[in-house]
Amino acid sequence: PVYQQFIQDLGKKYTLSDQGDLHYYLGVNVKQDLHAGTVHICQSTYIKVLADRFLMANSNPVSTQLQPHIKLTKADCPPVPDKMAVKKYQQLVGGLMYCSNFTRVDVAFAVNQCAKFMTNCGPSHINAAKQVLQYLIHTSERGLCFRRSDSSPNKLSGYADADHAADPGVAEYAVSFSMGALRPARAVKALISAINPPWQ
Repeated sequence: PVYQQFIQDLGKKYTLSDQGDLHYYLGVNVKQDLHAGTVHICQSTYIKVLADRFLMANSNPVSTQLQPHIKLTKADCPPVPDKMAVKKYQQLVGGLMYCSNFTRVDVAFAVNQCAKFMTNCGPSHINAAKQVLQYLIHTSERGLCFRRSDSSPNKLSGYADADHAADPGVAEYAVSFSMGALRPARAVKALISAINPPWQ
């Protein structure tokens, strides 16, 4: 009723057209279940476009976003950047960023590591970015599920970055209240610093 009233009020001021439930928007697939109270968003269609664009649709599955214990460094950067390689690398990492910023927060750390070499990439950086895409291709149906909470409406959840705050100086945290959107929490960083001082 509230939604319908909102639409009616909006229709008094603007010309509206009802195109039904949202299924796809800006590269994001949307599945809504009103009875279960869930909204699931993923980027399976967009990931397929990326896979076709970079000729990786038939790539082998991988279980991790990056090779374990591999550190991407400037040591693998060529003395003179290869302009064509850099351009393709920027396009690939840019596509990966779109996924990590929208629905695939699980690859955010790996994409961030690749993004450090956008102006001069070497073979290890290119391979790392391709592995992230391989991982996304074979997990393309994964995404975010927003669920209506009737049993615990005031639940507070906290999350740390993908390397489990291994570097406290740059560690990031986010909080979610009642299954709402994730928000960066500088206050949480201060709280955690207060509880676990760096000198301990």
